[in-house]
Amino acid sequence: MKSATCLRIFRGDGADGAAAQHAMSLGEFFRRVFLPRLSPAPAPRNVEQYEESVALWALYTGDPPLTQVDDRVAEAFVDHLSRRTWRGQPIGCNTIRKHCVHLQAVLDFAGPEPPGSKRKSFEPLGLFGFRSLAYPDREHWLPRNAPVLPKPPADPGNGDPRGVFTLAEVGQWLAACRFAWQPPLRDVRPEIWWRSLIVWSYNVGTRIGTTLALRWEMLQDDWIDIPAEALKGRRRGQRLPLNRFAREAAEAMRPAADPRIFPWPYTHRWLQSCRRRLLARTPIPPERRFGFHGLRKCLATELWKVDPGAAQKALGHASPATTLRHYVGVCVLSDPVRRLDQPTVDPQQTLF
Repeated sequence: MKSATCLRIFRGDGADGAAAQHAMSLGEFFRRVFLPRLSPAPAPRNVEQYEESVALWALYTGDPPLTQVDDRVAEAFVDHLSRRTWRGQPIGCNTIRKHCVHLQAVLDFAGPEPPGSKRKSFEPLGLFGFRSLAYPDREHWLPRNAPVLPKPPADPGNGDPRGVFTLAEVGQWLAACRFAWQPPLRDVRPEIWWRSLIVWSYNVGTRIGTTLALRWEMLQDDWIDIPAEALKGRRRGQRLPLNRFAREAAEAMRPAADPRIFPWPYTHRWLQSCRRRLLARTPIPPERRFGFHGLRKCLATELWKVDPGAAQKALGHASPATTLRHYVGVCVLSDPVRRLDQPTVDPQQTLF
């Protein structure tokens, strides 16, 4: 999410107007200024995630005026966030990083554009100034940068072989679909809906948000054309090939007679709750019950064994390093390591 222009609201019309604007809290600033000035307009799911981060900020800081926010407030917020739990477990460092990135974008937007900015306009006023001696005449600039949220280091999650679903576990999830009771669709049983979704997600690799946004007019015989607005980050559209299993999964949804291939009439939260209930009916241990993104990782790992370029292309990554670092499990090393040639030694000697 990128801003279309720098913030000018803090110039104010007179001392009273400026004082009122400077009293704006981060939550107010997010709703009144940040969101309306984003271009292109953010996807609803992105807005929802930003709102979650802002709500956590208000919970742990009390949402003070932005002029009272400094590095100590930011550091205390991250400390509170690191002690937050979900379902009895501490939240992951990648989740903490996500909230930090969202809030840092809002804080940065409240400051002036730095010298040398590629934006077309330059606004020297704002809540946060620069620690730079190159502009001594800018006495009205505040003597600090925008507060910085100390993000924890990212965890790719693939260092442990348990970080990727196995095909056997995917099969166990498919078997548990017979216990599904949602969604209530015409002429398509919930069991078929879930099996089709799982098979599609494994064979095509689309994110769950994209999968639920797919429509029949995007589907061709051997591929699907996904427009940019259905993809994460709103980049260019993507054409993905379909194998026999993906096509059969989609065709199983035809009787639902819905414009969407995988119609889901409820919220994403309820979808995830239903997923967890199905996985609880499998013999998969609780610590290995992954979500829809686990199917995407499973696909990346299996494709990487065959062709790393195909894995990168299927997931829509600009760099194979992204695919390898965040999606491919270390199990891809197992077979090559077993087949590794060994040095020859004198038959009269033993290695051990």
